[in-house]
Amino acid sequence: MKENKIREYFDEMSIERDLKLRNPILKYEQDTRQKAVIEMLIPTKGELILDVGCGNGRDIIIFANNSAFCVGIDFSSGMIKEGKKAIDTMGFRNVHLISGGATNLPFSDGTFDKISCSEVIEHIPDWEKAIAEMNRVLKIGGKLVITTPNWYSLYGFTRKLFDLFSFILRKKSVPSHPYDEWKTQKEVINVLKKHGIEIDRTIGICFIPGHLTYSLPKGSKEMVVKLSSYIEKMLKNKLTGKGYMIGISAIKK
Repeated sequence: MKENKIREYFDEMSIERDLKLRNPILKYEQDTRQKAVIEMLIPTKGELILDVGCGNGRDIIIFANNSAFCVGIDFSSGMIKEGKKAIDTMGFRNVHLISGGATNLPFSDGTFDKISCSEVIEHIPDWEKAIAEMNRVLKIGGKLVITTPNWYSLYGFTRKLFDLFSFILRKKSVPSHPYDEWKTQKEVINVLKKHGIEIDRTIGICFIPGHLTYSLPKGSKEMVVKLSSYIEKMLKNKLTGKGYMIGISAIKK
């Protein structure tokens, strides 16, 4: 039942997902997230890359532009439909999108050179099983890159405030995902190590001060983005466990 609600949520969201990027804060969040994924994954010509929870193909398009062969999988048929539209419009021949779940990947052991799973595990109730599946289909020496929202961040603090006030006022919490369980850097690292995956690099992603910036006037949002982009380079490799998103790259041994 829970999985059906999660799927329905993303099916409904698929049409207007990119429209939300008109908000300067949301666009900055996604731009910094995507840059971090590319920086850690380093998609290279000739590699076979799997994008788990590929959504509407926003990241996989960048992987394909680097001449990698790409497979994207998402359990939302709406997201896959929108992704295929984008792929067809751009004329890519090195991308294949399919419907499927992260906890039961339809691929043989050791298939992929690299795997990206960005902003996905927080929406999977059995996310440790998804990690095990990604490890299974990754080649020995292959790289797995994960990003996920971080409880130990300013965003995490404001999210808890929203949840608390929503509970007190008996209103729907923000955000409105049917399942959105954020993680901590230590939590994700421990699960990766449990499955024998060696941590390669950690990175902090997006240091904007929380959800409260969403309600600022447009001009103020743009100022926040300029300031955040300035400090991002200084903080991402120093406060790796404090960004809005956790970024981790790991190698299968």
